[in-house]
Amino acid sequence: MSYVSQNTHLSARRTFALYTETAPYRSLATQNTFDGSKAYRWSLEIAARYRVKLSHELSDWFDCGVCEQLGAGEFCEPATPKQLLSDAPECIWPGLMPPDVLPLVGNGLGDWLCGRVSAQNTIDEIIYWYHGGGDHLPYGTRLAEAIVFDTLAERLPGRRQFHAIPAERESIEYQSIVSGVLVEWAVRHLPPDVESVLSIDAPPSLIASELNRHKIASAAVRCDAVLAALDNQLRVRLTNRDAVKLGVSWDRDVSKWMFDTATIPLAKKQILMDQWEDQHGHCFYQDWTAVEEICEEVARERNDLGWVHDCLGWSAQRRGDVETAKRHYERSAMTSVFTDQAVRFRTHFDNERVAKFSVARLLEMGVEHRIDPQYIAAVSDTTNPHWRLEVEKYWLQQADAPESTDRQRYDLIYRAGWDVGCDSMRGYRDLLIKLSEAAMRVGQVARAEVAKTHAACIEERYGNRAKASASP
Repeated sequence: MSYVSQNTHLSARRTFALYTETAPYRSLATQNTFDGSKAYRWSLEIAARYRVKLSHELSDWFDCGVCEQLGAGEFCEPATPKQLLSDAPECIWPGLMPPDVLPLVGNGLGDWLCGRVSAQNTIDEIIYWYHGGGDHLPYGTRLAEAIVFDTLAERLPGRRQFHAIPAERESIEYQSIVSGVLVEWAVRHLPPDVESVLSIDAPPSLIASELNRHKIASAAVRCDAVLAALDNQLRVRLTNRDAVKLGVSWDRDVSKWMFDTATIPLAKKQILMDQWEDQHGHCFYQDWTAVEEICEEVARERNDLGWVHDCLGWSAQRRGDVETAKRHYERSAMTSVFTDQAVRFRTHFDNERVAKFSVARLLEMGVEHRIDPQYIAAVSDTTNPHWRLEVEKYWLQQADAPESTDRQRYDLIYRAGWDVGCDSMRGYRDLLIKLSEAAMRVGQVARAEVAKTHAACIEERYGNRAKASASP
C-alpha cells in the first residue's frame, strides 16, 4: 500500500505547488515477459545523456529488457530508457523531487524509486520519493536492494504484519509478486541466500535479520523498526470523536500523544484506560530504548536524516540528558524537512508555527541561539506567508559569501531550494539553473545534467511562468 493511501492527512507545509498529473506509462494488460537478453545497449545512451557512470547492475537494468516490463509489487512501472532520454522526461516531478535524482520505478500513484547522483557522477543510492508531500527515504545503495525491500516491507515485524498474507488470496498474490520480472531481476544481483527470505513461510524476524545482515535497504529497515517500536493500540483505537470528547486538538495534541504516549495528561489517559478497559495501560506502551538504539546505529552511518536526530533528541530529552538532546536537535535542524518522515512519526504537531520539529524543541529549551538567529527566525514563523522565501534567501546569502568555496556553493544552493521547499515553480527553475552551473564548476557533471533536465521539465510544463528571473 502506498504512503499516500496510508496517510490521508498531510501537513500543509508539504502540499505546495504539487504537479499531480500522473498515469501509468504502459497498459496493465501488457504481457510481462523477460528473457534477460541484451537486445540494445540503452545504458550507453543513458550514461551519455546524463554524463553518469552506471554500475554493472544499472547497466543490466537498462540493457536486459526488464525496465520495459511491468512488475507485480507496489513499485511496478519502470521508467523506460526512451522516457529518460527525452529532453524533459515526464516521469520527473521537477522541483518537488530532489534535484539530483532520476526516477527509475514508479507505483502508478506518483511515488518513485529514484537513483540519486553523487558528487562522483555515479548513482550510489536509491530513495523512495513520496509525491504526497515530497518526503524521501533511503531504500538502499542499489536498485536491486530497493526492489527486494519493497517486496518484503509488508512482512517486517510490526503492526503491518497483522495484515500480511492472512488468506489464500493474498498468498497467491504474494507468490505472483516474488515470481515477477522485477523481483527476478533483483534477486540475480543480490547474495544467493537472500532469495530464501522471499519464501512465504519466512517469519518476520528472519526477514528483518537477513535484510540487516546483508545491509539491504538498511536505513529503511531501521526506520520501520523504529516505527514498530513506537506503535501501539493508541494509534489504532483513538479516533477524532475521542479527541472531541476529550476537548483536545487532533493535529496538535493527539499527534504528540501518538509520537510519545508519556505526553498524555494523566486525567486524559485515565479516561481512555477506562473506556478501553485497559487497567494496566498496555495500549500506551512504547519501546523508547529500542528507538534510541536503532537510531544510534543509523546515526553512526549518516547524519542527513531528520527523523533519526529528532528521535534521538527527544529520547535524550525525555530521560533528562539535555546536552545530548540539544546536540541532536542542532543536527536535525540542518537536515531537510523532506527527510524527517514527520507524518509517519507524528512529529508534525508544531508545524502551524515552526517548520522543523527540532527547531521547535530548541526554542522550547531556550537554546535556539546556538544556531544562526537569521535562520531560526525564518523557520520559526510559518504564519509568515513568505517564510520559505526567507529560508531560500538565507541559504543563497551563504552561497554568495566570499568565504564559500565552489563545492560549498553547490550544497548551499541545494539547501536554498530543498531545505523547506519553494513557493513556486519559477523559484525552483531559477535554483535548478544555479545548481547546474555550480555543479559544473566543480566537475560534478552528472549532477549538473540532471539539474538542468529538471529545469527543462519546468520550462516545458509551465512555460513563460517559470522563466522569470529569481526574486531579489
